[in-house]
Amino acid sequence: MNKITTVTLLTTLVLFLSLGLVTSGCTNDSANGSGQDSEPASVPLGRVTGIAADSTQEAQMHELAPNFEFLTAEGTPSSLSELQGNIVLINFWSSNCQPCVQEMPLLQQVYDEWTAEGVVVLAINTAQSQSTVSKFIESYGYSFPVLLDTNLDAFGAYGFTFLPATVLIDKDGTIRGIKAGAFQSVEEIEGGFTYLLNTE
Repeated sequence: MNKITTVTLLTTLVLFLSLGLVTSGCTNDSANGSGQDSEPASVPLGRVTGIAADSTQEAQMHELAPNFEFLTAEGTPSSLSELQGNIVLINFWSSNCQPCVQEMPLLQQVYDEWTAEGVVVLAINTAQSQSTVSKFIESYGYSFPVLLDTNLDAFGAYGFTFLPATVLIDKDGTIRGIKAGAFQSVEEIEGGFTYLLNTE
């Protein structure tokens, strides 16, 4: 890797890791409509089922990511720790948060372009109903995995109070990036992946 490429990758990663540089965002007060609807969901969604027993601290850089358990959209039990060996991007969001909504097409593009490279995208909705989230995902045609965090178990374990909030986790399950606020471009997100894929 030449010196210019290395400097570019490091600069992009630093931008990804920066907290609070993007002012567009929402407090988690915008997440409402919790609980389950009687109306069936048209788009299958996964859901967070709790925090794993081995999770004892909030999200911190260069520490293991707090582990949580979830059901996939197909109903298969899984956990964040089972995704080790992949780079994982977790994005906490709500459809009531305008910066979250504006960021969603970027997540879809990242999902489409990076899944084959071993990147896992998990979009975790905070406290909205299954029907609300399903309708939102269907209306925009998104296909990335969405988990419902109805009781804010994962959101609380990560210690966030701001939406959107994104965590980049390396193949060993270690947090390598935390971002509060919306991404402004796909390149801003991809920089973190590129750096990790070229250093591991």
